[in-house]
Amino acid sequence: MRKSCSLCGGELGPTLKEINKPDRFELHIGIKADNYRRFWILCNQCLCAVNVNTVKNQKLLSEISGSYYQIDFAGLPIKNKYRKILSLPDIESDNYFRVKYIVESLKKFTSNCGSINRFGGNINVLDIGAGTGVFLTKLIMEAEVSNLKINATAIEPDPIAYNHLIEIDKYKVINKKFPCNELEGKIFDLITLNKIIEHVKYPHKLLENSLELLSPNKGLLYIEVPDKDTIAYCASEDNVLGALHFHLYSFSGLSRLLENCGFVVLESRKVIEPSGKITIRAICCCKEGGQWLAKTQNMKN
Repeated sequence: MRKSCSLCGGELGPTLKEINKPDRFELHIGIKADNYRRFWILCNQCLCAVNVNTVKNQKLLSEISGSYYQIDFAGLPIKNKYRKILSLPDIESDNYFRVKYIVESLKKFTSNCGSINRFGGNINVLDIGAGTGVFLTKLIMEAEVSNLKINATAIEPDPIAYNHLIEIDKYKVINKKFPCNELEGKIFDLITLNKIIEHVKYPHKLLENSLELLSPNKGLLYIEVPDKDTIAYCASEDNVLGALHFHLYSFSGLSRLLENCGFVVLESRKVIEPSGKITIRAICCCKEGGQWLAKTQNMKN
């Protein structure tokens, strides 16, 4: 089992929670309940929680990356979940508050001394790991309320999710893993990683590749991850503690990871979502964007 943190290389410390039953993904691929043990362990350095599983189980889990939704929905139409979540009242919707925060951040951090027209037209958005499409659909809807026009591209490798997303017909959809050739030469004003990097053992390259696609002067990255404090409040069988999550993040650990990958963290916050999930979200830019914002603030003052 792992002895060091795959995020920062730090030494692993105390066990935060021991899991004694395989989750539904592990059961699906034949991992037995007999003598099953998995651990969420604190990294002494970045204070994130690391999911420690056996090498054998990790290898088996890596083989289901292309059939996630086939297992998750067990044959039920993905569009049913899309419609159900999309129709939630605002007060009950995680996505409603998520996209409100993003749109307010677009106004706040891309304003040219008070004007939100620095994009000069459409806001080019890349959503990495679009899933059911609820988040991106809600983002487009909320932007329209604020008179912002979004031109969106969704990346989704899962074939079931991809076929569903193209039926929504609100954005371009690429059925590939990120990064891919279809994005070469493209630049985006906003890149979103909504509950994505906790599924990646070594997220550094993914973040660095995202940075390369970000507009150097006006581009923003929105990132959201589950908070490690979730461990203290969730039952062992809760999805957030499942075997497909490699990490649960700390406030400082996420900031450190982003900065090491070349981002400037403009703002981050911890929230409890309507669903009860404890989440960390952050708005970032590249170094050139940070310098531009610093100059803008000096001009205002």
